[in-house]
Amino acid sequence: MEPQAPTRTCIDPRGDLILEVGSDDSKAAFVVCSRALSRSSPFWEKILYGEFSESQKMHLERGDAEWVVKLPDDDPDAMKVLLDISHSRFADVPQVMYPDELYPITVITDKYDLTHLLQPWAEGWLSLLREHPRLNDEHFWIGWNLWIAWYLGEDYLFRKAINYMATSFNAQTKGCVGVLSPPGVQELFKEFQQKHFQELLEPFKTTTDGILNGGRVICLHTTPMEACGEWMLGTISMSLRAMKMWPIPDPDAIRGSPRELAKKLKEVAQRISKAHPLNHVCGSHISKELTQICLSRPVLTEAMRLYIDAQGKKAGLIDC
Repeated sequence: MEPQAPTRTCIDPRGDLILEVGSDDSKAAFVVCSRALSRSSPFWEKILYGEFSESQKMHLERGDAEWVVKLPDDDPDAMKVLLDISHSRFADVPQVMYPDELYPITVITDKYDLTHLLQPWAEGWLSLLREHPRLNDEHFWIGWNLWIAWYLGEDYLFRKAINYMATSFNAQTKGCVGVLSPPGVQELFKEFQQKHFQELLEPFKTTTDGILNGGRVICLHTTPMEACGEWMLGTISMSLRAMKMWPIPDPDAIRGSPRELAKKLKEVAQRISKAHPLNHVCGSHISKELTQICLSRPVLTEAMRLYIDAQGKKAGLIDC
C-alpha cells in the first residue's frame, strides 16, 4: 500500500510549488510561491531556477502534473515558520520561541542561507533564553543554546553556554547527541578541561612527590617529622584511590568535569587538614592552593569571535 500523501497547508493561494518537508509520520506539504522563495535566498534561486532536478525547467521537461520539491531531512514546523516569514504572513510568526523550537529553525536557515529573514524576530526570541535561568543553566537545553547563540551571533549567550559545558560536562562527552556543534568547540573544551585538571591535581602531585623524594618538610609538630609525611601520603593515596585516581593520573585520562573534580579534591583536602594526628593543619596548604584555583572561562579563538560578530550583524543583533 502506498504511503498516504501528507496534508497540504496553503501558504500562498496562488502558489506554483509544493514543498514536501520531513519524512514518515512527520511529513507535511506546503503550497508556496517559488518566486517568494527564490527572492529569499540565492540557494533557492539556484535550486528552483537553475539546472537542478528540482528546478522548474526540469519539472516542465518531465511533464509532471505538479511541481514538487522534497525536503525529507528538514523539520516541518520550523520550515513553516520560515515560509510564513518569506511569504509576509507575519501574523503567523511566533513571538516566543523555546530552544527546542528555535534550534531547528537555525539549522534550516544555516542550510539554506536564510539568516537575514530572522532579523525582526531574533532579538525577541533570544531574550527568553537570556532571562530564563532554566533555559541557560541545564544540560537539557544547553546544547541547543550553544548552537543557537553561535549561529545568531549572540556573544553573551554563547560564552555562557560554552562556559557551562566546559566546566560541567564530562571530559569524555562529545557535545550533545543529535545537536549540531560549532566548529572548534570540542578542541576548545579539551584544551580548557585538561588545563584545569592539571591545575587541580598539581597540589597533590607536588605534596606526594615532595614526601617521596624527601625534599619537602611537611610537619613541624610531629616527632619524627617523617611520621606526618607518611601519614599524609597514606591519607592522600587512600582518598584518591577511592576516587580511582591513584596513582595520580595524567589530565587526559580523567573522566568527569572540572567542576566535579574540584569539589571532590577540596573534600579530600579538608579531610587531610581535619584528620591530622595532633590536630595541626599541616595539610592546609593543599586546601589553600585549591581555593586559589578559579575555574576560568574558555578563551574563544579569533575565528570564533569573528564568526559570532558576522552572524550577529546578519541576524540584526549588531548594527552594521
